[in-house]
Amino acid sequence: MDPGIRSGKVTMLSLVFLFVYVAQSQAEEQIFSSEELEQLNQGLLVTRPQSQLKKGMFLFGGNSWQLINAKPQEVWQSLLDVERFPSIIPKTVSSELLSEHEQRRVVAIHQKGGPFDINYRIVFTVKIPGKELLFRIDSSHDGTATKAWGFFHIAPYNDRKSILSYGVLSDIGSGSVQGMIRPLLQEKLLKVPFYLKRYLERGGKFRYTQNLPTQHRKPKVDRSIAKLGRVFAIASKKIQ
Repeated sequence: MDPGIRSGKVTMLSLVFLFVYVAQSQAEEQIFSSEELEQLNQGLLVTRPQSQLKKGMFLFGGNSWQLINAKPQEVWQSLLDVERFPSIIPKTVSSELLSEHEQRRVVAIHQKGGPFDINYRIVFTVKIPGKELLFRIDSSHDGTATKAWGFFHIAPYNDRKSILSYGVLSDIGSGSVQGMIRPLLQEKLLKVPFYLKRYLERGGKFRYTQNLPTQHRKPKVDRSIAKLGRVFAIASKKIQ
């Protein structure tokens, strides 16, 4: 393998590692503003958009949090329910599970809206079953310039609700067209937890209720929303 290509891959993996794990390790140092806490408790989406130029890539995305009226296991199962992705993600025409091996699965996505008609693959990796899911867009099969990496983290809020923490980094290349669509795409990317909330609370969660394990004791309540912060800025500083 060409040393330059190998180096590029290491850089990408390092970026994702820092984004997810450095932010996680220092999450307890972060607090939400009173306005953000109020938004969360009202069931509104809280977002922290970020855009930065790093390692020759114009990265954009950020973090978002959503209180969902569904149990953590229901939220988790919906993230793995490939068949229902078109019902969850807007403009998704079809989704297909291409392969599954241990904690890794590859999903083909087809989205169409207006002048856009795109196909891509997402590689999901289960990091902590029932709690942590990593993902990345795999564009190696079609040679597109689009790249994205991110994570989902689920925590109980009480015995019937969950907090979904989400983070994403994306790079769609440079150019005038990319510059025009980047703000809109960033907004849509950060709304993924809201789309999941809408699907589950409109009845989607009942699809998974029968698969939930029987609980013999009341689950531990975690109301420390402020401890669920995932901070893009921390990872960015480490990459410099």
